[in-house]
Amino acid sequence: MADGLLIVGVGRSGTSIAAQLATEIGLRAPRSSDLMKANAANPGGYWESQALAVFNDRLLARWGNSWWRPPSSLTAPMLSGLADATDSAAERFAESFGAGSGWVWKDPRLAILLPFWEGVLGEQPILFPHRAPQDVARSIAARDGVSYQQGLAIWERHTRLALTSLAGRRVRVTDYSQLRANPGEWLVGLRTFCLSAGLSVVPPAGSPDRHVRPPMSSSEGWRSPEHTALVALLQQLEGDHEAFPSVVLPVDAGWADEMLHGVAPPSWTTGGAAEEREAYLEDHRRIVEERERLLAEQEAYREDHRRIVEERERLLAEWEAYREDHRRIVEERERLLAEHALANGEAVRLTTENAALREQLRGLRGTLPTSVPGAASGVEHCDA
Repeated sequence: MADGLLIVGVGRSGTSIAAQLATEIGLRAPRSSDLMKANAANPGGYWESQALAVFNDRLLARWGNSWWRPPSSLTAPMLSGLADATDSAAERFAESFGAGSGWVWKDPRLAILLPFWEGVLGEQPILFPHRAPQDVARSIAARDGVSYQQGLAIWERHTRLALTSLAGRRVRVTDYSQLRANPGEWLVGLRTFCLSAGLSVVPPAGSPDRHVRPPMSSSEGWRSPEHTALVALLQQLEGDHEAFPSVVLPVDAGWADEMLHGVAPPSWTTGGAAEEREAYLEDHRRIVEERERLLAEQEAYREDHRRIVEERERLLAEWEAYREDHRRIVEERERLLAEHALANGEAVRLTTENAALREQLRGLRGTLPTSVPGAASGVEHCDA
């Protein structure tokens, strides 16, 4: 049974609107206090966990990589080197999403870090949106201050890593252009996919069209034959996969390495914006820690209250038992007093009767003769 939906896709490929629409069918986004703030690049919001994005950035930094400078491939030693972060990753995830199933998590870094997070969350159903590489490259360039070619290189590297990591997983592959053209139909397809994966979802309450905006970038622009081959592969893979196939990727000509070697960190990762971001995250961590402390105190108070209630019930039971004993003692005392009164009455009656009998006896003694005639001579008398 699935716990949630992972949205794994290259940044600027419609992952944010996909996450927003997933909440329309009942899936749970990160806590509102942790949602990455909307800006000019994403007026509708990123629908992404700020804390988990920073956590993933730090994981990538341990490899000497970043979102805008991803590795060319993942190796077993790279992943085993992150094993010590599994517990803290689970804690961070719980802080962002709370307990229970039914969540949706979108983070472009998952295109790189999916194997690590599967070790934390287990295998979950995956939505993989894709978009024309020219669109993605221009959008990344406009937001992050990199060149169009560097944006293409980021798209290529993320796409290759994601397609490799998806093998064997339950995956739905969709084209962002389909979402824009018919959001309602797109959302019906996502809901059907979620239901088949065992997620509890509901029909959308309103039309999803209101969330979809016209694209701000153009599909025009140069792309290499390798890019064209990748796009064709993505189009072939569109639809639902109970077990995503192991794909044969186009040959990597090494062009992305050259483009990414000199890419500078985007402006939002340096200077005041980065400091503000770190300050926000520090505040968020403190708030979470304080919340956990208060919850622990509340639980302790509840336990004390439970013990007090139990003690009160015990004392009330003892008091009731004492009352019952007292009632029995009072009844016994009343019985004994009644018996004592009866005995006293009987004693008085007997005493009175005894005095009357004594008086009668004295009267009888007074009427008896003092001597009997002839008794002293000893002569017998008889009738003639």
